[in-house]
Amino acid sequence: MGKRTSIAAGLTAVLLVAAPAALTAQDASTFSVDARGGVEIPVSDMADVADLGPTAGVSARYRVHPRVDLRIDGELGLLYGLEGDQPTPDTELWRALVGANVRILGAGSPVDISAHALGGLTSYNTEVFPQVVFDPGTGDPVGDFAETYPTVAGGLEVAYPVFSSMDLSGDLFLRGSWTMMFTDEDDTDIFGEIRDGIGGFDQGTTVPVTLGLKLGF
Repeated sequence: MGKRTSIAAGLTAVLLVAAPAALTAQDASTFSVDARGGVEIPVSDMADVADLGPTAGVSARYRVHPRVDLRIDGELGLLYGLEGDQPTPDTELWRALVGANVRILGAGSPVDISAHALGGLTSYNTEVFPQVVFDPGTGDPVGDFAETYPTVAGGLEVAYPVFSSMDLSGDLFLRGSWTMMFTDEDDTDIFGEIRDGIGGFDQGTTVPVTLGLKLGF
């Protein structure tokens, strides 16, 4: 992973110009997949141990009601380490989530606005610590951090149809998702050995903001 100054260069502008799709065709799609990318912003205690970085994700959705999709999500957030006299390591957040997507605005609206609620697991891994540290509980030397935690996520998605045919439709969407791991205070107390003023925390929260393309079949 590069430095945080590479984020702006790593995020590309996406511009898709096409005729809007008929909303009736969009509603008829029972199965869809999407891919997305953007930036992940650490907040609260996570902002004390990491800086924002790029994120990417994919989803598969199945419509069980005109307004409800069941969905499976896979995501990766790459948070850069903090710099300075007491640097922190870069972090990888691998997430596997399942849940539902509920459409707030349906047929007749020029955009599709939906809310999602998800739950699952996050594998929270860092690169090698910048210096040798010792576990505050056991006194053993520790080289990195690797734990898996239960996770919940919720947010909004705004989609706009960009093409449609008999068998395929495409939506461009903007998505924001408040994502929280239920971390362990004893586990995360190790970060206090790397950077002064950091204690163990029982919640690790980030906000991925992404732009993507959804294909409906």
